[in-house]
Amino acid sequence: SQKSCIMYFKSPRAIIPEYPKLLICNEEVQIVEKVRFLGVIIDSTLSWNDQIEAVSFKLSSSIGCLRSFRKCLPKSFYKSVYCAFIQSHIMYGLSVWGSGGSSSKLINIFRAQKSALRTIFNLQRTKLHQAHTKHIFTELNLLSVHNLYYKICIKYGHKLIIS
Repeated sequence: SQKSCIMYFKSPRAIIPEYPKLLICNEEVQIVEKVRFLGVIIDSTLSWNDQIEAVSFKLSSSIGCLRSFRKCLPKSFYKSVYCAFIQSHIMYGLSVWGSGGSSSKLINIFRAQKSALRTIFNLQRTKLHQAHTKHIFTELNLLSVHNLYYKICIKYGHKLIIS
């Protein structure tokens, strides 16, 4: 199978005109709307919806794993387990896809973060609402997906200014 493809970047409403076919070694290069590059899904409108959905799916799978072995974990491992199973997925490529057009797109990832903390700490929900996680974020020095994105932007901005 051919690894090369063409993607035309455009605004969400734009229609791509008919371009001439590109041939490499007498094989036509396929035009695509999205592609996975180094584990990050890039779409032609740079909306990052598919990437955010993929990260949300990975987090859901990780939360399922956390449920299966949370009872065997000592409390001293909770933060390490969270960082390994949840935060690592969020951090990968966050500087690229974290803007996502608006912070509302990241809400599902934030909900998954909270769900993971509830799972690890075995926080019970009541009939009316779920248990709060803000104190856990604070106690463990963890950042929400939004704050992780801001931190990365500030860090890269600082590097640019310094160099």
